[in-house]
Amino acid sequence: MAKWKQGIDIPLLPMELASISALQGDKAAAREWLQRAIERGWRDRFILRTNPMLASVHKEPWFQDTLAYLDRELRRMREESVEIPALFSKTLPSLPPPPARK
Repeated sequence: MAKWKQGIDIPLLPMELASISALQGDKAAAREWLQRAIERGWRDRFILRTNPMLASVHKEPWFQDTLAYLDRELRRMREESVEIPALFSKTLPSLPPPPARK
């Protein structure tokens, strides 16, 4: 916590604290820490859905709202990205064709 208070501002620590809070049955703290993780850039929806330490909050309405928010954010990011189409245009044409099926 001391490093985080000094300005180490990454989403991993709040995400871990959200998981610990959920394991301890403190859903309010889990929600608060999860919100902090998202504010600091957490966008991994898959981890949120599959993290067994967050299982106790998976059915909470606020958790479902969080997943929906991340869906919207990720969709917006894909639509606004200029890098993704450029990356695909540079990498996909250079991939070898798949092997023929027998």
